[in-house]
Amino acid sequence: MGAITDLAARALARGRSGFMCCVAAIAAGIEDIVEKARAASTLVVMDGCSERCARLIMERADFCEFTYLCLE
Repeated sequence: MGAITDLAARALARGRSGFMCCVAAIAAGIEDIVEKARAASTLVVMDGCSERCARLIMERADFCEFTYLCLE
């Protein structure tokens, strides 16, 4: 499912609907990625994992406002 999630995110980014980043960068605390995400007016978190890993990463990084899509 990760491949489908990746393709969906890339299609949105190509359409200039936003930018794409890996949630691992959020989990790792990569400062400029975290800052970009915090500055975004809208966050869409797409998950391909049945364990809901992307959602957990965002919540543990103190992101409260985001739209969550599980493509699993």
